[in-house]
Amino acid sequence: VVRGNVISGVRRHNYGGWGLYNDANSSHYTWENNYVWDTDDGGYYKNFGVDNVLRNNIFVNGETTQVGLSRKTYKNSFEFTRNIVVYSSPAGLFRSNDTIAPDIARFDRNIYWNTNGEVSFSGKTLKQWQETGQDKNSIVANPELDATTPKNENYKKIGFRPFSTKDAGVKGEMKRKLDAILASYRFPPIVNCPPEPQWDLDFSEDFSECEEGKTPASVGAHTEKKDR
Repeated sequence: VVRGNVISGVRRHNYGGWGLYNDANSSHYTWENNYVWDTDDGGYYKNFGVDNVLRNNIFVNGETTQVGLSRKTYKNSFEFTRNIVVYSSPAGLFRSNDTIAPDIARFDRNIYWNTNGEVSFSGKTLKQWQETGQDKNSIVANPELDATTPKNENYKKIGFRPFSTKDAGVKGEMKRKLDAILASYRFPPIVNCPPEPQWDLDFSEDFSECEEGKTPASVGAHTEKKDR
């Protein structure tokens, strides 16, 4: 059970950037009462696994998407219920505009809100999305969030239970030690690397040294300019 966390400012180069993440064959996790905001990709992403539950979480402003599932071949991958999801176009709701069947991952009793346009369920309206069997009791409405606190009563329509994150983070003696470490630590400068290398290199491999019909045993790389 992963509960009561505040997760924000998750950055990536060209991969990752999720707030909550279930990697390969992660199963039987429960994520609840977590506040996830400002992530480079989705607030939640799952590779594959079964019987995971996401309930009563708040996901705000994933830069590209909000929720994603990689492999859709496993039934009962996760249940997504009583969550509040707020984002802003051009970000999307579901990763890769996926349509996820109810027997693969079940969505219900959630609030969705797009602060810069319509909420699109992979190109579908809420009604069309509900016709697939998903989010039968969910609504599109502004929760008017103040951090983790909804300022209107829309949350009551989905059974969301407001929670506090005042106990999140390092406390007591461990907090004192952490502050001392951070005060004396010299952080390296942040370098934003371009997504593509700033040079052109040729690659050639004809597998002439491999025995026909067999898989190459290993792969190596050699560069003549060591600074590249």
